[in-house]
Amino acid sequence: MRIIVLLFSLWTLAAAAEQRVIELSDGSRIRGEIVSKQGDTWTIRTDALGEVRVDSARIRSIGMSASAPAGSAESGSLGAIKSSIANDAGLMARIMSLQNDPQVRAILSDPEIMSAVRSLDFEALRNNPKFRSLMENEEMQSITSSISQ
Repeated sequence: MRIIVLLFSLWTLAAAAEQRVIELSDGSRIRGEIVSKQGDTWTIRTDALGEVRVDSARIRSIGMSASAPAGSAESGSLGAIKSSIANDAGLMARIMSLQNDPQVRAILSDPEIMSAVRSLDFEALRNNPKFRSLMENEEMQSITSSISQ
């Protein structure tokens, strides 16, 4: 389970530039690219409004702009895990805060690891020393255990 959560955490960081749907506590939605999170403020780049800043307390959920097709790697139980991550604003904030971690940046810039992430090649990931080391990262362990509960 830990490897799956870690995989989707990396996937989330790698896909941060993808369009997201941010649902606010009042029911309104913002479609855009998550640019950053600083403190309790998310910055989202939208086509219609440019960059918008939203306080974390106003965010109900953060999801993908389009759902994954049936039968894809994101459907079924893997899709449920990814959806759980994407819909938990607090967890997304913790994952997004890792984008400046040197160990995570090294993983995200490693073409071999990112290819294994995209293809869900669990065996290649388990055998990669950088990935195994990331699994021992204290914050990553905290994130994975919070999802496993």
